[in-house]
Amino acid sequence: MARGSGDRDLVELDQGRIAVRTPYLSLFHSFGWTEFEAVMAFAGGQLWKEQGGRSVFRLSLEQQGREETLFLKRHLSLKGKGATFHGLRGRGLISGARREWDNIERLRRLGIGTVEPVAFGERKRWGWNIPSFLLTRELKDACRLSEFFPQRYAPPLSSSILAEKRGLIRNLGSLVARMHGAGLFHRDLYLGHFFLRPRDGGEHELFLLDLQRVIRPCLLVERWRVKDLASLNFSAPPPWFSASDRLRFFLVYRQKRRLNGEDKSLVHRILRKSKRIRDHTRRLLERGEIQNPPWGWEKDAA
Repeated sequence: MARGSGDRDLVELDQGRIAVRTPYLSLFHSFGWTEFEAVMAFAGGQLWKEQGGRSVFRLSLEQQGREETLFLKRHLSLKGKGATFHGLRGRGLISGARREWDNIERLRRLGIGTVEPVAFGERKRWGWNIPSFLLTRELKDACRLSEFFPQRYAPPLSSSILAEKRGLIRNLGSLVARMHGAGLFHRDLYLGHFFLRPRDGGEHELFLLDLQRVIRPCLLVERWRVKDLASLNFSAPPPWFSASDRLRFFLVYRQKRRLNGEDKSLVHRILRKSKRIRDHTRRLLERGEIQNPPWGWEKDAA
């Protein structure tokens, strides 16, 4: 099963098809989830999202005397461009749930905030499709960065709010630099996949979610860097993100005080990719294939 920072807390069920953290073992027994197929057939909870071969259910329950919310994501098949290629590792195919479980652990080891994993399971079989599930805890008292920025930083800004905003942008640049520095690329790095939670003293804690597409490539590293940074740039429209905000982010990301020729070349590639993403999204909106994107971009945004 999965290997990660919490291995000592893992208990295996159903001949190793399920790995669950010890504090949640009683929950699995109370739901009758001692076999993989029982989890995949579970009909309770609230349908939260359904797309392709994936579905997400929200479960509200009482755990150890307190209210708790969990998210159950089930993968029935590997779908989408690149799913087969990026699902391969070593000599076998990696299930969607296990890939996300491993990515959660990688980010946690880097000190990057993300969801807390509870359990995962997979059923190996011949062929490309590996049914699997992932169970995680809800990220409490947190909101999407794509919603927070328009609400909190609509201009004009006072000097204290402006300083807060700049600090948050620096933290965002540092987080992305740490992830990319470890060779990890999100491939879906829109602002809506970052969450923010307030800390004591007026500071904010950042979290990165939806890690099922994260890869650690050996080739084409700069391609994935540009894609991540362009996706983030595209999903952070004006007036909430000014040109100076973008420069501040990029300088922190590159760990520079001034841009050199290599940095400027990278900026141009990011801007070109941002335009292609924007044009593609506009076409999807005009054809009615997607509704308002959840990452904070509007149809008429620049």
